[in-house]
Amino acid sequence: MTDGYKENSPGKDFVREKWVAYTKESINNPTEGLSLFTLTTPEMEDVKLFVNNGLLEWSKKETESYEITKGRLYICESNGDRCRKINDVLVNAKVWSDDVGHFLFNFYSQLFKGDRKMFPLDMINLDFDGCLAKNKVGIEKMTEIIFDCQSKHRVKFSFFLTFPEIERCDLEETEYMDMLNGLLEENLKNEFTIKFQEDFKDKYKTVKDLTHGQFLVVCVAKLIVKNATAKGYKIVENDFIQYTGGGDTPMISMLFRFEHTGQARPDHGLYFNEVPKTLKEIDII
Repeated sequence: MTDGYKENSPGKDFVREKWVAYTKESINNPTEGLSLFTLTTPEMEDVKLFVNNGLLEWSKKETESYEITKGRLYICESNGDRCRKINDVLVNAKVWSDDVGHFLFNFYSQLFKGDRKMFPLDMINLDFDGCLAKNKVGIEKMTEIIFDCQSKHRVKFSFFLTFPEIERCDLEETEYMDMLNGLLEENLKNEFTIKFQEDFKDKYKTVKDLTHGQFLVVCVAKLIVKNATAKGYKIVENDFIQYTGGGDTPMISMLFRFEHTGQARPDHGLYFNEVPKTLKEIDII
C-alpha cells in the first residue's frame, strides 16, 4: 500500500488501512458508492486509496483527468493553486477554494437546508498538516456543524481527524489549550461523569500526568463526543493513533464510526455513557 505516496511512513500506512476498514462499514447506499468529504492534495493520495479499494470508481479521460463514475466526492483546499490543480484532475468532483472551517461556517445554512448539495456523507476525512489552533474556525465549531447536518438525515458515518502533535506556544495556541484544559477539568468535577472520572484517575491520576499527546487526544475526543451525542450519535468504533509521519513529524490520528440513535435531541445520559470512550488506549506506531 505504500507505493505512490509522496510522503509515507509505517504509521501513516497503518492509519490508511484503518480508514478503509472503517469506511467499508459506513457506506449507506452501496449501489451509489462512497460519499466523501476530504482535504486531499493534487496527488489525490486518499482519493486513490478509496478507488484502489473499490469504495470509489473513476474513469480516466483523454485529457489525463478523471471522472468519478461511482460515488460522490467533495473537497476543500484553501490554497488557490492546489485547488485549480485538483479541479483540473477531478472533472466532476465538487472542489471549493476555501479553508474547511471557514467553508462550513459560512455556508452552514445552505448546507443544512440542502441548497448547497453535500450532506449526508458516508465519510469525512479532515487530515491537517498544521496545528488545530491555527484553523480559522475551531474544531469544536466544525464538528458541531458536521453533526448538525448529518443528524438531519440520521445516517451512519465515519469521521477521521489527523493533526500534528507538536503545537506552537503562541497566543492562539495558549487560548486553544486553555479551552481544552477547561473542558477536561469541568468533566473531572461534574457529578454526572463519574465513570469517566474513575477511568481517568485509574489511568492518569491527574491532568498534569498526561503527556501532551495524551492531553490532546482526550480533550479533542471529548469535544467530538460532546457534539456527536448532542445530535443523537453514539460511537460504534474508535481508535486513537500516535505515529511518525513523513518528515519525522509526530502525528495524531483519531478515527470514529458513528451510528444515529434515532433521537434528534437525546438526554444527557447518552453523553455520559459515551464519555469514557474518549479514554481508549492510544496505539503508538
